[in-house]
Amino acid sequence: MGIDTYAQVSGCQVLRAEPGYAEVKMPVGPNVLNGHGNLHGGAMFTLADYAAALASNLCDHPTMAVNGSIQFMSAVREGHVVAKATTVKNGKRMKFQSVEIVDADGRLVAVFQSGSMHVPRRDG
Repeated sequence: MGIDTYAQVSGCQVLRAEPGYAEVKMPVGPNVLNGHGNLHGGAMFTLADYAAALASNLCDHPTMAVNGSIQFMSAVREGHVVAKATTVKNGKRMKFQSVEIVDADGRLVAVFQSGSMHVPRRDG
């Protein structure tokens, strides 16, 4: 997939990545908190989107996201969060990913769904 600079500066750390599945961790620190002292929703979206991209792009065709939605279930103030992404459908033109985000205690804090379309490989 190459280097995802935005994911790196956001603090994302790949724990596991294989075709159809990825786990990515993000530390919860001052740089990703919102005005209420909780993990910023945009940071959580970035984490989930990156995990989904890994799970999708490591399958047979490279992809580009076409949509994504997230449901926040609980606030996170400290520790870390882990996104666990699964490619739930690998079709001829589209892939669909489901991502669960858990906190350091394993508590489900958000769910993310996305779709991606196949794109040509950079090398042709």
